[in-house]
Amino acid sequence: MPSILDRYLLRQLASSLLVCLGTVLIALLLERLLRLFDILAQNSHALPAVAKLIACLVPHYLGLALPAAFFVALFLVIAKLSDDNELDAYLAGGLSIARLTKPFLATALLLSLLSIGLFGYLQPYARYTYRTVLHAALNAGWDARLQAGTFISPGQGYTLSADGVDDTGRRLQRVFVHRLVDGEDQISTSEIGVLQPHHDGTQLTLTLDRGEHLRHEKTGNWLFAQFDHLSTSTEFSPNAPALGARGRNERELTLDELLRGGVASKDVTAPSGTKIAGELQGRLARIVSLLLLPLLAVPLGMAAKRGERTGSMIVAATLMLLFHHTLQLGESLAESGKLSALVGVWTPTLVFAVLTLWLYSQSLERPGDNPVSRLLSTLDGYTRRIGDSLRPNRRARLVERNTPDRRRSVRKRKSPVISHWLFGPLPRYLRGLLTMRVVSVLLALGGLLQILDLLEATTEIMARGQGMSGVGRYISLRAPTLLLQALPLAALIGAVFAFTTLAKQHEVVAMRAAGLPFRRVVLLLLPTVLVIMAAQWLLAERVVPKSQRALTSWWAALPPPKDDTLDTDLLWFKSGGVVIGVARAHPDGRLLESVRIFRRDEKGHLLTRTTAAKAIYTDRQWTLTDAAITDFAAAQTAPVVPQLAWDTALRPSDVQRISAAEPYVSGGLAAAVLSGDSSGIKTPAFYRTRVQKAFADPAMAFVMLLLATPVAVALTRGAKGTPMLVSLTCGLLFLLVHGLCSALGEAGLITPFAAAWIAPVSFGLLGFDFLLRLDRHQ
Repeated sequence: MPSILDRYLLRQLASSLLVCLGTVLIALLLERLLRLFDILAQNSHALPAVAKLIACLVPHYLGLALPAAFFVALFLVIAKLSDDNELDAYLAGGLSIARLTKPFLATALLLSLLSIGLFGYLQPYARYTYRTVLHAALNAGWDARLQAGTFISPGQGYTLSADGVDDTGRRLQRVFVHRLVDGEDQISTSEIGVLQPHHDGTQLTLTLDRGEHLRHEKTGNWLFAQFDHLSTSTEFSPNAPALGARGRNERELTLDELLRGGVASKDVTAPSGTKIAGELQGRLARIVSLLLLPLLAVPLGMAAKRGERTGSMIVAATLMLLFHHTLQLGESLAESGKLSALVGVWTPTLVFAVLTLWLYSQSLERPGDNPVSRLLSTLDGYTRRIGDSLRPNRRARLVERNTPDRRRSVRKRKSPVISHWLFGPLPRYLRGLLTMRVVSVLLALGGLLQILDLLEATTEIMARGQGMSGVGRYISLRAPTLLLQALPLAALIGAVFAFTTLAKQHEVVAMRAAGLPFRRVVLLLLPTVLVIMAAQWLLAERVVPKSQRALTSWWAALPPPKDDTLDTDLLWFKSGGVVIGVARAHPDGRLLESVRIFRRDEKGHLLTRTTAAKAIYTDRQWTLTDAAITDFAAAQTAPVVPQLAWDTALRPSDVQRISAAEPYVSGGLAAAVLSGDSSGIKTPAFYRTRVQKAFADPAMAFVMLLLATPVAVALTRGAKGTPMLVSLTCGLLFLLVHGLCSALGEAGLITPFAAAWIAPVSFGLLGFDFLLRLDRHQ
């Protein structure tokens, strides 16, 4: 039977674990939810599938969040026992560290048993269900409603686009229709058109008025016909093709199926034996690793005295990240057949186990003291000595500054307001506190997102023949994007932690007693918030676009896996009103193959068609090779020209972005597309929303600071954890509403201005209300 001490420790652990697990799980789900909003923004009818997708993701993210939340909860419980001197009382009462660890090890064993069901059975089924729902949402359900500027392929080789579309999505202006039959082009253009699906959903009728139809024959001649009214029908099905049976991917197999070598079905091609072995050993290693977390958290938590807690957390986070990265790398090497699964997976696990056991054994001999604490103390001593050596005359300068003449001269040069805001000890303390909390949370969230990202990417990198250098390059190129995704949530959680520290140390009470309202504290923190806003803008508008282009170029240049199939569909986009179709774009965006260029007049009628074997970008100029121009007004085709200059606003960076699977669009790029200086394949509503979001998104940091203010009264009588729950709930709800409004704006369902500003303004006013209530009841 558990003793009173065991029950007390388990209660402390349970409350911390639930809070940490809920926060991490919601943060990870919210990040993926915002990405799903972006992916499904151009398929507004597919947005209802988001709830099903999130439900399917819960087991996957729960498996990732459980180890991190369990370790953080253990660390916080041990650190709290140390801060409240309860740990000293336990040791003085004759209790050992081993006795203190027993309930934590029992909890770890219980979580490991639960993880068998989670990793072994629940995750595989949830993963397959997620892929099925996402496949159906992206590939089906097109209801014959077109969005302006986009290209739709309804089937039977057709590609359809219109420059103007009414609110119903079925009345079109400046229509362009292309069909590739036996390698030859068939083009129809018209001033207006109407889309109409049949009542049984099997046929789609397109009616065109005042246009022309052109067909290229194998003989090289063009058949040209003008019409006043033309109706064409094609087969149309709103139902997506089947995804395929479960079991084609090793991550969709249960533990029993992995042990048997795959699914026993003739309709499913089982993964290779190396992939199955790597996946099996990886799951078992993650289950076993939960048993090691108490042995790491107890010594580091005891060593986390005041002033050393940040260092202990950094060491712990570093060890956890290194373990998960090396484990994933070993699993990927095993799946690619370059290393035995037992060696690749269990070597980092055994190293991690030996390290944790060594730290734990050191703590048994000398509680509160271990190699990590001694290392941190040594580094702190070196830092202090280096700082003192760089400031040898600091005391003399302080004495000089305190002379009457010096003080009078300083007062003449500095404004009292500027001195108070920038150089006072209180502003420096508050800004330093907020900065450290935000940066720490940002790195932690970025690390979690990186682990999640590498779960999908490492195996693919290894399959393309890249080693550790390839993984390192992928991490460096993906880091800016992941930091941008984590920054708003880091601003919220960092502000919550900072205000919690002020409340726990009764500093809020002291500031109120001195007559300083909390709104003044928020004003003192504005410089830090402005820095966070500037960092978000720089990431979104400068750093992430460059890193995404570099990642796209590097990834596309890698040799494809052996089982990879090439996409034979044409890539369509518009540049300055000109319709362009290419068969293949090279990774650097400087070479296009099998190019088709269609120029039209103001009413949408086709003027010329230019074909070229290649388009090459050199010296800031595009050159077409083996080009032929057909002038439909003159009804003739010019002879083939070996080289022809192509005057277009298209740039290689546009080609890279357009050909990417999930292209990133910054506000500056969206403005360039709207002005015609750049090319795009999205709707005008999408780009207008992105322009507005470029101004609205940086304001999220200030909104998060306001929403975190209720935590400043977290230790007042009767408040307990309610203010923190309110702040976190409001902040997460803000991100959810902002993401949903952005998706609706990009889909053209609400105005771009409303999509970008509804959430920041409404939740900003809510934060101001929190702040005023806080000062009103002081």
